[in-house]
Amino acid sequence: MKLVSLVKTFAFVSVFCPIIVLAEPIKIGIPLALTGDLAECGTEMKNALLLENEMLGNNKYDLLIQDDQCSNKEAISIARKFIDQDKVKYTLGFMCNQTLIASAPVYDRSDIYVFSGSGTSGDIHTLGKKNFRFFPADLFGAFRLFKYLNGRVKSLAILTEQSEYAVMMDRSFKKENDKFGSPISIQSYQFLPSDLDLRTMLLKIKSSAIDGLYINADSDTSYLNIIKQLSAIGFPKSLYTVYLAGSEVALSSAPELNNKVIFSNLPKINNLISVKGKTILEEYSARFGIPKCGFPVVPTTLEAFRVLDLLVSGKLTFEDLGAGKKIEDGFLPPYSFDDGGNIQGFQFEMQHIKDGKVELLEK
Repeated sequence: MKLVSLVKTFAFVSVFCPIIVLAEPIKIGIPLALTGDLAECGTEMKNALLLENEMLGNNKYDLLIQDDQCSNKEAISIARKFIDQDKVKYTLGFMCNQTLIASAPVYDRSDIYVFSGSGTSGDIHTLGKKNFRFFPADLFGAFRLFKYLNGRVKSLAILTEQSEYAVMMDRSFKKENDKFGSPISIQSYQFLPSDLDLRTMLLKIKSSAIDGLYINADSDTSYLNIIKQLSAIGFPKSLYTVYLAGSEVALSSAPELNNKVIFSNLPKINNLISVKGKTILEEYSARFGIPKCGFPVVPTTLEAFRVLDLLVSGKLTFEDLGAGKKIEDGFLPPYSFDDGGNIQGFQFEMQHIKDGKVELLEK
């Protein structure tokens, strides 16, 4: 009797109560640097994506977060896993230039969208037909620094960390110097990421006939190590860098000498985020604190997610991201992409530190 009733009940439910099948969440591959010197930056990107998946995506995305450790080998392995096992069609994240560049051919061969919130193509124009970088190419930071120094210094020492990013910045600065007839005499010094005690090299730089030193480091950690050792030896000459002097980490942890550094950088975060993006940035700061990374990766990552969400939902097409197509209603100031997928629209500027705060020195 109970069996008959159960069968009748099931038949009624099957006919009159449609079964709701929940759609599978859309998978997005998220390769980030979550360990190592750039872990703080990678963690900020991860937090931005988790927040935006909640606020903008209504948690409809399955964010497959992987730590690529800024390792090319690891990044390529993760790319193959995303494609072969997870069957993703979209990837988003990419803290480091080198891992973005190394993994790009893997994604391009499988026609995967790549949206980078931080990593750029360095001095390579394109990384694939669906590869878009929402962070301006770093080499323009080197170009902007050269523009400022040209006519102000005659002799410059460049202390370069032996990483792909810093070596590219060194190459870009020197290329710009050559382009203008080598008005700046350059002395080159190198150190490995594992080299912590740089006192002997810094003393040599201090005693050399230079007008200033360009600290070409790869991370907040490396930069702080150098600026502290320069402070300890009483380095008397002008100091320059790209990005790092203005990070929250440097402002809170670096010695007084950091206040004398002049640097090229993107506009401050509050000037880099649009009116539309301020609400979500305020929510980010309320939950996770003010971004501290030396690179302003939170606004660019937020915008990369926003565009990907529009693309997935069909409100934006691949053609809308074509060269020169203006995007004016996002979380960043109006921008477009060139034919290589590089973002265009906002420029590096010269900054310095005044009363413990980053201030504009020259547009």
